[in-house]
Amino acid sequence: MKDLYRVTEVQDIIPPQSWHHIKGTENPAELSTPTWNTYVEDLLRSNLWFHGPGFLRDRDFHIEVCIEIQNEGSRLALLEERNVVGVHITVIMDTSIVERFSTLGRLQRTTALLLHFDHNVKAAKNGTQKLNGPVTVLELRLALHTLIRVVQRNEYFEEFKALSKNHSLPFLSKILSLCPILDHDGMLLVGGRLRNSHLLDHQKHPLLLPRSHTLLLFTIQQRRQSGDEGVHPAYADPGEERRHSSGTQPRRHPMDI
Repeated sequence: MKDLYRVTEVQDIIPPQSWHHIKGTENPAELSTPTWNTYVEDLLRSNLWFHGPGFLRDRDFHIEVCIEIQNEGSRLALLEERNVVGVHITVIMDTSIVERFSTLGRLQRTTALLLHFDHNVKAAKNGTQKLNGPVTVLELRLALHTLIRVVQRNEYFEEFKALSKNHSLPFLSKILSLCPILDHDGMLLVGGRLRNSHLLDHQKHPLLLPRSHTLLLFTIQQRRQSGDEGVHPAYADPGEERRHSSGTQPRRHPMDI
């Protein structure tokens, strides 16, 4: 075991570049192996055994040492090299949940419950505070905003992408004439000259919703119900306008968002 430790120690001390291959016929260690079947008398007369291979005594002998010098910076640069491929992806969000309900109130409450549950799952994972109790009016409003953003992003994806980067709208955009803007909640609003008027913000900048979309039809339905049964707490002035994107005539809806 001591010899083994010595070999290990030598291997640790001498760098790998100093180790080279030698033929078996020139290796003194091979004389003691069964392959050579060497007798003691032969060892006593062997120059190889006592003096090693003859080339070690040749003054003109030299070994070409190949030391690999690697530049760390170059290596990292190679590792970081990537083939850049441009990919255009259009993200379509699932809005089928809107079609499963007959009223905006039920849709809004169900969405609020889903967001409530999602928040509590993340809170349990992150160790943050959970939401307790029934769904609040604020959560109902957040649910409505979420539904509007999803519908708008599906219908006006390119417009959202352009406005979020402060770029001009595509020339062929179907809502170009409405001068759309993004509000602080990420919802798409009608722009234009009314921004200089003394109207309330939600009157100067109505929300944009696609014509004939279920969510827009729900708002019309809610308007009619509120006219018959009184104004719902989540809704306000019947004079507020909500404009669809395929015509110039605004539709009036009482939603206060």
